[in-house]
Amino acid sequence: MQKVKMGGEKKTLRIFIEDNNDITDSLLSLQQGGRKLDLGLKDLIYEKYHGLFNIEIIRESIGRSDLMIQQLGVVPEELLQHKLDDENIITAQFNPRLFEEQVDVVVFSLQPEITHSLWRHRQKDYLFYPHPDWKKRWTPLQKQWFREYFIPIGLIQVQQFKENFVRLIRAIKERLNAHIIVYNCSSVDLEDQTYNYYKLQNDVLSLRIHKFNFALIEISTSEGISIIDVDRLIAELGGERHVMKRLSYSKEACHAICQEFQKVIEDIGFFENRPLLMQIGQRGD
Repeated sequence: MQKVKMGGEKKTLRIFIEDNNDITDSLLSLQQGGRKLDLGLKDLIYEKYHGLFNIEIIRESIGRSDLMIQQLGVVPEELLQHKLDDENIITAQFNPRLFEEQVDVVVFSLQPEITHSLWRHRQKDYLFYPHPDWKKRWTPLQKQWFREYFIPIGLIQVQQFKENFVRLIRAIKERLNAHIIVYNCSSVDLEDQTYNYYKLQNDVLSLRIHKFNFALIEISTSEGISIIDVDRLIAELGGERHVMKRLSYSKEACHAICQEFQKVIEDIGFFENRPLLMQIGQRGD
């Protein structure tokens, strides 16, 4: 049985975040020319608690849950040799720092689960996420090699996501004893005019988001993880004004999301002299 963790004792809260735009745009301060244009989570906590508590943020490009689960630990040499992307980004897919860090909170986004299409190596069977613009960025030789050795497996299905994510959550709880917070997604898509879904062959983005948002609620029920309800926040603010494009939000919306995140970690008890709320859920272990 794990020891009850107390809030208020640690003066620096270490937060590991998935390097996805919805998370970084909301939690990190916006700066330009060395001048802050908007406050981030560190600033809000520093101001509210008069410097008594600090926030340390570790960020890394993690990607889809099945990338995390494959946990090869060794970066395939052929990917580095062909220089398909920045070495650090490739390394993060196969040997993420997450389980090497001592952190209090781990933050994920649903966006990679909803939008990222993966490829599988034909012989070695490992998964890889190429840069979204790989067809434009890579040389003809790189593209030829990639298509020869990899096969697309496309988007992940909801049920597989749920199974993967539960495995990932339980591993984080067991190995890091950290709290887990997940951003869901706004279902507002200003380009989508669908009004009848009968015999729709492929889910439009808004429908896919609804399915994954609901799946995340089910995971929260069973595992006790916390959700940043971006879908609700954007709806309250007004999607037409605060969704810049699909899954991209205005500065005002990002600030509201940051405030919601602050509320969640305060409710957990990180800044009070009391036991932290445990993320147990219905599973009970």
